[in-house]
Amino acid sequence: MQLEFFRKVTINRTVSVGTLAIVALLFLAVSGCKKKEAARADDGSGANPAGAVPTLPANANPVEKLLFQKAPVCYQCAKANCDEFVAGCVNIQGVAAEGPAKGKSKAELCSNTLGCVLKEKCVKGDASFKCYCGKLDGMDCLSKTTQDGVCRSVIEAGLESTEGGTIAKIWGERTLGAGAAMALTHCMIDHGCKACF
Repeated sequence: MQLEFFRKVTINRTVSVGTLAIVALLFLAVSGCKKKEAARADDGSGANPAGAVPTLPANANPVEKLLFQKAPVCYQCAKANCDEFVAGCVNIQGVAAEGPAKGKSKAELCSNTLGCVLKEKCVKGDASFKCYCGKLDGMDCLSKTTQDGVCRSVIEAGLESTEGGTIAKIWGERTLGAGAAMALTHCMIDHGCKACF
C-alpha cells in the first residue's frame, strides 16, 4: 500500500513538495493510530479479547479457580488455548507411588504445583525450570541437591522424586501430578498467556 501510494505521487509531477509532506504526515498519523488501537486490543495476555470481561462458571474446577484468581485474562487465555491441559491436571488419576508425597492424589499434586508456579511468578521468559532450580543452572541443577527454586518441594512431591537428573527427564510427564502442571505451564507459555506469569 505504501509503495503504491508513493509510486502514484512520484508519477504525478504536479503534486507540490508541500502537499507531499502533508500527505506523508497524515499517512504516518493514521498508521500510528492503528498501531495504538492494536496495542490496546492486545493486552499481552495471549487471549483474544472480545470486549467482555471473563467470568468464572459456578461449576469451575480447582485448576480453573487458580487460573482465574491469578487474573481473569490468564483464565481466559488458558481455557482458549490449553483446555486439554487444564482437564489433564484436573482429571489425572491415582496417587503418587513414590517420593515425598507418596499416597497423595495426583490431581491435588498438580493443583499444588500449578498454584505455586502462578503465585511465585518463577517462570522467567520461557524457562519454567527456575521454579525448581532457582539460582542453579544446567548441570549444576541436575547433579546437585542444593536446588533453591521457590516451588522445589511441591515439584519434587508432584514428580515423585528428589533427584535433579530424574526430575529433568520427567519434567512434563503428564501421568505425574507436577508433570501435568508443568505441561499446562508450557502450553500457556507457548500461547503467550503473559498474565499468568
